[in-house]
Amino acid sequence: MSLSLIYPKLDRILDIDTGEAVTVADADTSQLARMRVAYTSLRHQLDDATARIDAELVKRVDHAVRTGELRGYTARVDGYQIQVPSPTAGGRVATGMLRRVLLERADELELSDLAIEQAFTPKTRYTLNRAVYNTIAKQAPALHRLLEEHTGEPPARRATVTSLRPAIDATAEEDPN
Repeated sequence: MSLSLIYPKLDRILDIDTGEAVTVADADTSQLARMRVAYTSLRHQLDDATARIDAELVKRVDHAVRTGELRGYTARVDGYQIQVPSPTAGGRVATGMLRRVLLERADELELSDLAIEQAFTPKTRYTLNRAVYNTIAKQAPALHRLLEEHTGEPPARRATVTSLRPAIDATAEEDPN
């Protein structure tokens, strides 16, 4: 079931307080203002509901991966594809500072400058190549701690759900039969 708040091919919008279809151009200013406040409130409620649903989907996909039901963080369920970022994706790394500290401590960590430079990709600012960094961290376990010190909190993990079913044309006429 799908709810459409904007009537197709018309300039009417559902007044969610009264349930009536309102022609925007004909509505008085106070009605439009009230509708605007109602829609803003609804958007916040929908954002909260979406965040709660995402948290539950993340929890379920994580559980399925841990129990071996899924091999990765993408699931297909009843015509939907659910994608969840891996919990090991990590947060934003302060790559410039981490690189500088590694170069300063290269001798102490028994690393060559070349190995450190290969762990980072030069761009306008440095980005960390985690695969290479993790490889050299196996030789110098202190690198794991340094990475943690220079990594921020990971962003909130949100699920991405894609319908694999054909879209329903909301503008199509219903069959009277």
